[in-house]
Amino acid sequence: MASLKIILEKPIVFFPQVAKVLGGINEALFWQQCYYWNDKTKRTDGFFYKTIAEFQEETFLTPYQQRKVRERLIELGVLEEKRIKANGAPTMHFRVNTSVIEKLISDSEETSLSNVKKLNIPLTENTTETTTNVVTGKPVEQVSEETEAPKDEVKKNFYLVVKKYSLPIMNHRHIDSWCEKLKQAHGETVANAYLVRLQERDLREERKTEQFVPTLNRAMDILDKSVKIIDYFTRTKKEHENANIVYEPLLENTPFPVNWDMSKPEMKTVYDEKNDREDIYFRGVMIGATNQVALMEYKKAKEEQSRGTK
Repeated sequence: MASLKIILEKPIVFFPQVAKVLGGINEALFWQQCYYWNDKTKRTDGFFYKTIAEFQEETFLTPYQQRKVRERLIELGVLEEKRIKANGAPTMHFRVNTSVIEKLISDSEETSLSNVKKLNIPLTENTTETTTNVVTGKPVEQVSEETEAPKDEVKKNFYLVVKKYSLPIMNHRHIDSWCEKLKQAHGETVANAYLVRLQERDLREERKTEQFVPTLNRAMDILDKSVKIIDYFTRTKKEHENANIVYEPLLENTPFPVNWDMSKPEMKTVYDEKNDREDIYFRGVMIGATNQVALMEYKKAKEEQSRGTK
């Protein structure tokens, strides 16, 4: 059996910057391997050929993973494919495009702080200021002392997100690795801003009233779905900032969302063609036997509150 020292003499090098712009570790491993062989070809046009089995042996990527990765890399323009005769038979050849990936890395570095602004988290001012939480409408005091968050800040905010969403963790030893991968994927500043925003906006509540909201079912989802969630936050940022969202404390501990855009009707009737019936929704939640009592109690408390303020 080969010793560990001999095995580790030829490691596959992984560059986080490449994975970040290409969209994942598999993409980075495959492209980096192509980059290595691209320089070894004897062809003048830069193309080289390699079989799926050879790629699998070198990268441990399955044929299915290779196919998905190649589609992604070709779509980004960092890899080209072309069938060229080799040993008398048409064979798939590959060529890397270094100028495209250099631009992607450059653009990524330039937009890192821009992404923080999109997430609406102030991390550069050495002051204390009061802003408004876009979800609750309540004042939030925010303190920022330096551009880069302390190294333990990402892990601390990771656990705060886990606590907020009551996410199960099978092994806490994985948290350090997930936080590190989160920083590698987005940069420490953006990663920390992303975790803070997850605490400020509640994906569970938004899912009750909006479509296509990413879900968090386990702690690892914070890492795995970070790109989708950041895209969602960026896409809906303007909508949430401009929405007439009102916080209703009487709905705490009920099945209904406590924050609601009052420009939308609270009560809505929707015809269910499949079952030939009309369903009544309150704040995006269908009224049924399990929540009807809660709605009645809320309306009663609301009326008593209204009489008390007159």
